[in-house]
Amino acid sequence: MKMQCMRFVLLHHIDWPGHVDHYDLMLQTARGDDDEATVLETYSSEADELPDGIKQIAMRRVKPHRRMYLDYQGPVSGGRGLVRRIDVGELRNYGVDGEKNVSFEMFGRLFKGKYLISLNRSNQLVFMKIK
Repeated sequence: MKMQCMRFVLLHHIDWPGHVDHYDLMLQTARGDDDEATVLETYSSEADELPDGIKQIAMRRVKPHRRMYLDYQGPVSGGRGLVRRIDVGELRNYGVDGEKNVSFEMFGRLFKGKYLISLNRSNQLVFMKIK
């Protein structure tokens, strides 16, 4: 039996009344028993659009999301707009270093390689690709 790998997804969340369109990066940190399990560590960015090559982007941590969002795109319940999948793929070597750094590797269509979410000197979370 092949072991299921952990995954990530990047969603574009639009048309949520009273909220700015934003991107949600969700990282699967546990398998979860079913699609309702909140196993996706989630980071949000209010960037209007993702820059080509994504060098770094400010993010904020939000509540964990349900595993179902790894495969879902469409309307969000409660009239909270729509989500559109931008990228999805395998997540490897997820690790947390204290309160300041989360490192991982992503292998999708857009994201390929090693990444870091780090707390900078201004106490702002920054997502960046590392070499």
